[in-house]
Amino acid sequence: MTEPPITVLIADDQDLVRTGFTLVVNSAAGLRVVATAATGAEAVDLAAAHQPDVILMDIRMPHTDGITATRAILAAPGPRPKIIALTTYDSDDYATRILIDDFTARERDVFHLVVAGASNAEIAQRLHLAEVTVKTHVGRVLAKLGVRDRVNIVIWAYRNGVVG
Repeated sequence: MTEPPITVLIADDQDLVRTGFTLVVNSAAGLRVVATAATGAEAVDLAAAHQPDVILMDIRMPHTDGITATRAILAAPGPRPKIIALTTYDSDDYATRILIDDFTARERDVFHLVVAGASNAEIAQRLHLAEVTVKTHVGRVLAKLGVRDRVNIVIWAYRNGVVG
């Protein structure tokens, strides 16, 4: 019995990019493009209609950008696709800011205190939280950044220009 293909939606405002990705994805075994979108709004509509497994999402698109579209897609009822953000920005600053923007206020506070070198006990005292709550927030920051420990949070922050 053959596995069904992984379905893909490609969202990019440049026709040549959409065509190129479509050719690459469709030539890969086990992958199939089910739709392409030229705008973020179109991506939201097509994601609802086709329920792809994966979306290749350009961050920078006119009108509704890829970040706004991603938030709408993930907030919609139904299966949540994996979304891969594509960008042609010269620096990672924009994408970095977006990641930080997705932190809750407390996660941002904890992130900045971890980067400043504070221990969990110090963060708990400063933010008037239980230490177990701080550990939960640190865990969420680690997961959202895709890093494995506190040291890597600091490295990530410096590499991505969040702190100088």
